[in-house]
Amino acid sequence: MNNTGNIYAIDMDKKRLGTMSMMIARATATCATVLNEDFLSTKHTDDRFRNVECILLDPSCSGSGIASRLDNITGVQEVSSERLSKLSDFQVQALKHALQFPKVQRVVYSTCSVHEQENEEVVKSALAELGGTFTLVPVLPAWTCRGRKVFKDGASCIRASPDETATNGFFVALFERVPVHLHDTAPAAEECDALPAKLGKKRRKRRKRQQSLKSENENGSKTDGAEELTVSEPEVSSRCSGETESFLLSKKRKDLPTAEEVMFLATRTKQRSKKVAEQVNR
Repeated sequence: MNNTGNIYAIDMDKKRLGTMSMMIARATATCATVLNEDFLSTKHTDDRFRNVECILLDPSCSGSGIASRLDNITGVQEVSSERLSKLSDFQVQALKHALQFPKVQRVVYSTCSVHEQENEEVVKSALAELGGTFTLVPVLPAWTCRGRKVFKDGASCIRASPDETATNGFFVALFERVPVHLHDTAPAAEECDALPAKLGKKRRKRRKRQQSLKSENENGSKTDGAEELTVSEPEVSSRCSGETESFLLSKKRKDLPTAEEVMFLATRTKQRSKKVAEQVNR
């Protein structure tokens, strides 16, 4: 970022914030602000955060992926199911809160845990409640240790562990906002259900007009279906050209078109349709 823009580091623990301040100073970053606040209490409409575009969420976790020399001797201490449940509930809340900032485009969710309940299950729960607003983007595609396939895009996440990658254990998932035109402009379910009925109605009208024209040609006089030949002004301008057609379909006429006039218009329309079809197929 070259010290442009704004970075906000938020944590309730003052000791961790002290460590963060030291790291920021060491990196000579002047665009970072340290805040001793509860992330879940931050307002999405806050002037400081309403234009935030990227969030790195590293919530409290069991730390079960952190290995030490002592672990090799004593074994990693097991985490109780009750603690895991409380942690995962908090992690889901924090992730959902991060994804609800109005301008956020990308959110990284990471833990130093090896437990599925704090990793894939949290991501799965958040995705299930977002209604297609965000999707997962594959993290480090060349990384061989992928997330567990407990849901459709589990493999988009990455994992690490002392056993599999000879590193500390961690988990990373990357959320990206879906472009608005991909989920806001799709027709509603009721609109999709109504399409067959609309198409059927148009076909019936077209068939009725064709039958009327055929009857006119056979009888040489106007039939009861003549009213179906009424053409609105927009249709006249798009389907007909030339003084002859404009006169035949003029609304100023008090008499109805004759059979010959109707056939003339039908022929011209058919010729134009054929010409358009030839151009499209080239």
